[in-house]
Amino acid sequence: MTRLTKLRVLLTLGAIIGIAPLTYSFIGGTLFLAVLLFKVPEFVVPVFLISTVGLWGCWKAYAAAMAREPKLPLDRRVVAAVIIAIIWGLLWAGGLGWVSADNELDWDSAITLLLFPMPGLTAAIMLFVTHRRARFGSEDCVAATAD
Repeated sequence: MTRLTKLRVLLTLGAIIGIAPLTYSFIGGTLFLAVLLFKVPEFVVPVFLISTVGLWGCWKAYAAAMAREPKLPLDRRVVAAVIIAIIWGLLWAGGLGWVSADNELDWDSAITLLLFPMPGLTAAIMLFVTHRRARFGSEDCVAATAD
């Protein structure tokens, strides 16, 4: 197995663990958002748009990292979308709270603290890998990150 193949396997595992769960949750929650659209449109529209932009940036970062030739996305919107995904995930995780009323750690909420920022953080790592591969050359960086 080549070093690039090993890197691609690691990136795919990262996407499956880091980006896919929240993407599937968002797809499932879209029906819920559609119902809420008629009751609270001032809440639903921004949530839908910001989440869509953030997840789009995460998947574009994954696509850039998986490319055969390392090339950073020239579109600054991808980097901005990844930053938005990180901030949006932290806002969701912080808004849900992770300490119970009696100041003890609530494990269900602690998991959400890790779950919501995960796509943005995963995409940031993928952009870093892409940047490193583009800067130092495909084989040199793959050797440095895979070994």
